[in-house]
Amino acid sequence: MDDSSFRVLMAAMVAAVAVVLLVQALRDQQHRRRITDLPTSRAKGVFVGLNEVAGTARASIPLLSRFSRTPCVWYVWREEQETRRQRRGNDSGGTETVWIEIGRGGEMIHFTVEDDTGQVEVHPEDAEIRGAVTIDDVIGSRGGGTLLSFAGGGVGPTGRYRRYEAVVATDEPVYVLGTARLVDDGRRPQIAAADGAPFFITTKREDELAGMFRWRGTLVLAAAALVGGGAAVLAAGPDDVAGGVVPALLGVGAVVVVAVAANVLAAWNGLVALRQRQERAWSLIDVQLRRRHDLIPRLVASAQAYADLERDAQATLAAIRAGDWDGARGDLPGSGEVEQASAAATEQSAATRSLMALRESYPELGADVLFADLFAQLVDSEDRVAASRGFFNESVLALRQRTDTFPGSILARWGHIPTRQMFTLDGDAG
Repeated sequence: MDDSSFRVLMAAMVAAVAVVLLVQALRDQQHRRRITDLPTSRAKGVFVGLNEVAGTARASIPLLSRFSRTPCVWYVWREEQETRRQRRGNDSGGTETVWIEIGRGGEMIHFTVEDDTGQVEVHPEDAEIRGAVTIDDVIGSRGGGTLLSFAGGGVGPTGRYRRYEAVVATDEPVYVLGTARLVDDGRRPQIAAADGAPFFITTKREDELAGMFRWRGTLVLAAAALVGGGAAVLAAGPDDVAGGVVPALLGVGAVVVVAVAANVLAAWNGLVALRQRQERAWSLIDVQLRRRHDLIPRLVASAQAYADLERDAQATLAAIRAGDWDGARGDLPGSGEVEQASAAATEQSAATRSLMALRESYPELGADVLFADLFAQLVDSEDRVAASRGFFNESVLALRQRTDTFPGSILARWGHIPTRQMFTLDGDAG
């Protein structure tokens, strides 16, 4: 192989490394964008698709980690032994000290993430998990090794061990980003791995995880640009009149152009994803408003069946309204429809409070099986409306932030992606 062919081959290999680094940098930036754009769902507000939840890790029978015996839902461990051995490649003899891995492992179990609205089940298989480090130390002391270590040969274990352990502990905060699916005939959601979708479980906060991906992506992108410049210099050869400066700049520029184009595409996809999340949240709000619109009259009729209710109670029942809501008119609401939904939700929440006060005043009413069942459904629907409303509003805020900055502002105008009105109740700000 002549020098020219060898140089081209080396340039191609270095360029391949630059491509790998560039792809990794773009993946990190995409993960950061997903984490920052995706609103945090409450446990009761988790729905089919990509969700992020934050709460407390729970398990009925937790694992115990290998070294610290910490109750947990996931742990990994590694142990290394310090060994003195003959120095390699040295004919004159001599020894060197190295760490040799003697074992590693880990376990995980299914667990739930709990917040103030309930629990959601998580199956952690195939997730990228980052736990809290519980042990990272060296134990033992030199002199505790075998006799061979200190006999004539001077080789063998020194008596020191290095241990590492990380856990996702139970009853501690945990953050999960993954895809939810419905199980048990659609009765409850479960977060698990899905083809092509991100799946993270970590003890870090959301902002810490996003920051890690931001800095790592930036550093890897810089490395890709430098390697790309090196590939261009190799391809140009030693006869380049500019001494390699121009090819290096061209190589760096090519990496930067690809990165910018990919980030613009990712920004557009992010805007579309935010719009789709608003559509999903609005659909859930519509379903629950309809549900409450049907439940409240049934609860009122059930309570009115009690003849011993006082006149004030009867008057309270007569004044209860189910909210004027006949269903959403499209995938996303206009400002007038949001105002109508807000008014209906406010009236329905007031009805729920009135019925709750009535149930507390008349224990025999609360003991009625039909009334109790209907009331439990109403309270559940109230919680789901609150969760969906929060998800909708956070999606609206995220979209506003994206469309207020470059390149989102230009892409939103070009793609006709408008911002929406916040879904508020009486007494809310916004």
